[in-house]
Amino acid sequence: MIKRIRIIQGDVFRANLEKGRFKYLQFVMLDPAQLNSQVIRVFNYEEYSNENTDLLKVAKSEIEFYAHVFLKWGVQMGLWEKVGNVPIESDLVQPIFRTVPLDKHIEKGQITFCKTDDWLAWQAGQSFDDRKPIGNLSEETEKYFLGSIMAPHDIIERMKSGSYNQPYFT
Repeated sequence: MIKRIRIIQGDVFRANLEKGRFKYLQFVMLDPAQLNSQVIRVFNYEEYSNENTDLLKVAKSEIEFYAHVFLKWGVQMGLWEKVGNVPIESDLVQPIFRTVPLDKHIEKGQITFCKTDDWLAWQAGQSFDDRKPIGNLSEETEKYFLGSIMAPHDIIERMKSGSYNQPYFT
């Protein structure tokens, strides 16, 4: 039987990346523009022990990236565990995400990944209708976080290697 888990804003999770190597992620907010999925931030904070972690120190560390994910799936898959809660700062600047409207890139039922000028951007927490076209990626807009809802194992892959292990548009 799957253990029921309640997830609230500020919850911090520890991911076991490989033997004794841990990184942390935190639930920041829900994003109505992406199926009300959970926006997380992953900290650039690594440990080689899971004993007595100072979560305030973790939450004040550098942010490696933001992403959309369904946290319960990662818990159910055993990829991360909830270890506490640190309130989200009141002056949080919501991350900016980017995506491509997939309906324009489907051929014969398959998504065609290619260079595109169809990019859209939005700030987390905005509605789906507030996404703005940005065209081709510039040096600035290329820094926006990918806005797709990621599978938990893709989050782990990015935590390990620094990039997602899947094709995407350029």
